[in-house]
Amino acid sequence: ALKAAGIDKKQAILDEIERVAEELGDIPTTGDIDNYAEYPASNYHSHFDSWDEALEQSGVKERFETESRESSEEMINTLQSLYNQLDRVPKTTELPENSKYSPHDFYTEFGSWDEALKAAGIDKKQALLEDLNQVAEEVGHVPKTSDVNKHGTYSYSVYLSYFDSWDEALQHSGIRERFETKSRESSEEMINTLQSLHNELERVPKSTELPENSKYSSHDFYTGFGSWDEALKAA
Repeated sequence: ALKAAGIDKKQAILDEIERVAEELGDIPTTGDIDNYAEYPASNYHSHFDSWDEALEQSGVKERFETESRESSEEMINTLQSLYNQLDRVPKTTELPENSKYSPHDFYTEFGSWDEALKAAGIDKKQALLEDLNQVAEEVGHVPKTSDVNKHGTYSYSVYLSYFDSWDEALQHSGIRERFETKSRESSEEMINTLQSLHNELERVPKSTELPENSKYSSHDFYTGFGSWDEALKAA
């Protein structure tokens, strides 16, 4: 009867899908249709094989997917530009004031800020580990949390938000192992120095008798072994 009267119910249903989509700003579900549409979801089953088919014929699905893809690309470009400008991993609070997108938009689109960074090709983990290694070289020992706060590009809280613990960050960086290896090699060199000096003098050497060209000072022996006598004992 509707068809005979020139009333296109199918088109009216498709128009209603578009209207609800515009109102919600998203691809509607059947629940959204029941809540906001002129016609309940049951009407759609009599004209379409599935809800997906109804969405496809309405053009809503394609339009929102295209808009979402374009938004994702814009957000990725924003992060990449910010990364290049700051020369480090950006924080959510550092989005430009005139940014089209808020931190919430990044969370909604990518699931989290870190996932957004990953999508933009920004390796936050690598950036943190490189900075941690740089701090270690600067302070000359396995860095403490206070060392990164003082000398690092990223604060301790940034590391803690990415790694489960400070120990895990150090483990991934390889710093502890590297310094332990260096310390072991240094100890061996200092022991060799003492043994050579002992053989040369044919008696127990004093700290003031270290060769002028020695790589290590008496202070290094105290630091490495606790005292001169402990260094002699180790040798």
